[in-house]
This record gives sequence, structure tokens and C-alpha cells, in this order.
Amino acid sequence: MDYIKSNPEISFEDFFRQSKLLLKFKSLRGHEYEIKKWNETQMIFERLTTNKIWKMDLKDVHRAFLELNTFKTSHFNLILTELNPLFWDY
Repeated sequence: MDYIKSNPEISFEDFFRQSKLLLKFKSLRGHEYEIKKWNETQMIFERLTTNKIWKMDLKDVHRAFLELNTFKTSHFNLILTELNPLFWDY
């Protein structure tokens, strides 16, 4: 499945405001994620099939959105941080 940017020049403020409306999202491969919490510009979310908790800074996601033409999960590996369940700080 290809993704076409509907607003390729979106400002960070608009990108962040629209992102904060999300409760859940799906990857291009159909994996479901649920947003658990926001910590300033960081989104903390859970992959529902594995119950792993992840966080990523929307500043980095916005930069990637502006720069990338394809949106595979592997392209976001550098900005994803898995949270250890023993030390969840969300």
C-alpha cells in the first residue's frame, strides 16, 4: 500500500495538533497501536499484538514526514524507543 502525503508542507504545530487527536493508528502492514499518553511532544503508545510500549518524539516524526516519500516502520527505527515494562515512566 502506498501512502500519499495530503499536506507535504505541514508545519510542526499543525502536525502536532492533528496528531494529538489520535487515539489509535495502524501501520501500513495493519499492526494496531493504541496511544497511552502524551509527554510534551512525545507520543507513548502500545503495539496491541505484542503489548510492547514505545515512545517517539513527534518533532522527529514531523521531520521524517517532510523528508521521506515512503513510510515503512523500518524508516522510523532511529526515532523509536522501546520502553522497558519494569521502568515505564508514562
